[in-house]
Amino acid sequence: FESRLIRTALAATHGRRMEAAQRLGIGRNTITRKIQELGLDAAEDLGV
Repeated sequence: FESRLIRTALAATHGRRMEAAQRLGIGRNTITRKIQELGLDAAEDLGV
């Protein structure tokens, strides 16, 4: 669930982590840590 939520926020913000974190109500460091923990790569998830 969490990975889908983060991927959706990143897609909506065109990969901008700071903006995605703000929309999710979490900090920049937290979203970066979650991306690493969940094995997500922002560019790959956006299809870039």
